[in-house]
Amino acid sequence: MMTEKASTMSALRRSFAAIARTPMALHRSLSAMSLKIARFITRTGKSRGEAVFWIVGASVAAFGAAIVIASKLGDLAGILTLQRWTSSTELIELGMAIAVIYLVGHVFVGLVRAVREEARWVRRGGDRP
Repeated sequence: MMTEKASTMSALRRSFAAIARTPMALHRSLSAMSLKIARFITRTGKSRGEAVFWIVGASVAAFGAAIVIASKLGDLAGILTLQRWTSSTELIELGMAIAVIYLVGHVFVGLVRAVREEARWVRRGGDRP
């Protein structure tokens, strides 16, 4: 009888561990995917001049992402300050604001990292084949 209880507890621990690992795995995959997309955008130019054009475009996109994040942070601060989450629709709005901040934050970080890598490449004077 004790072995069944022990095996059940072990199975529960394994399932809770898997549930706890899921957000971290999602975070890593989102980070990698946003960086791949940003690298694709910034590495489109073959010459230094074209690379600078795409770097500027990616920088503008990163600035736009920062504006979206700031806007959603303002919404989130308003919801929390006014304590409007009394109904389920405000709770959904709160969750959506957090999700948008999280996802757009990944895009912003990926764009900034890719722009920095490409700017270093342009400063070194590299040309792509």
